[in-house]
Amino acid sequence: MAMKIKNILSSIKPSTFAGFTFIELVILTLIIGILSAVALTKSRDDTSNFTTSIAVQQVTGDIDYCKSLSFSKNDTITMVFDLENEFYKVYTGHNSTRTLITDFPNFVDNKVTFPKFGINSVNLSNLTFYSSHSNTQIAQKELQFLPGGIPFVGGNVHVNSKIITIANETGKWTVN
Repeated sequence: MAMKIKNILSSIKPSTFAGFTFIELVILTLIIGILSAVALTKSRDDTSNFTTSIAVQQVTGDIDYCKSLSFSKNDTITMVFDLENEFYKVYTGHNSTRTLITDFPNFVDNKVTFPKFGINSVNLSNLTFYSSHSNTQIAQKELQFLPGGIPFVGGNVHVNSKIITIANETGKWTVN
């Protein structure tokens, strides 16, 4: 029986038509290259949207946390944004007696920064909050929650292509 199998296997010869021709391999390589280029472009767009979504969730979550912190501590909580360096810090206390909150969630080196996802980054811009530091309403880079969780004044912050709007009376945020 073993001899029969050996004879059968040795009698099988490869067909001259088996496999791919050189032209077929070139065409297949081109198709794979085109599909890879399309997938890479789509992947970059998805990563950019993903980065923006994560950053918006982080900022809105921190806004909610600051609002509830001001309510629970019955104290003023202020988010101070640094647009040039893309981070913000959170303080407790009234304007003249502010102290940095060092145990705030997501704090690294006493500031909230955003994770880096490849070539895409987070861009904070166009803040329209107002400060009580001066007698005139001058736009500042801070969002302040008074005791009880009520914002001093609402406004907007741009996170990449999204706009987070905070309502004046309630502090409720919406994303456009």
